[in-house]
Amino acid sequence: MAAGLDVPVDDVNAICDTLARQRVFLEPAGLAEWPDGTLSGCYRFQHALYRQVLATRLGELQRVQVHRRMRECLTQGYGPQTPTMATPLAFHFVPGRLPHRAGPSLH
Repeated sequence: MAAGLDVPVDDVNAICDTLARQRVFLEPAGLAEWPDGTLSGCYRFQHALYRQVLATRLGELQRVQVHRRMRECLTQGYGPQTPTMATPLAFHFVPGRLPHRAGPSLH
């Protein structure tokens, strides 16, 4: 999320951790380990509507930019292991206005 919003990772982790501990919008979902050994907290929305509301609060251009940045971060971070991230990557291609690149990920 930090990459998508172009803000420091530590800031996003602190906000998400606080919201999850308070059970406001988010709940903890464990840890993710990136191929370079970086650990990241994982969170999920308590309800799909929270995600939808936040997404609609972004303007269209900002939404496209967020998805493109997130796709780029996943691609760079996973490098040769990118095929293991096919589903999350495909999720960002269409809203990032790159549907022609979603095919290989979805395949």
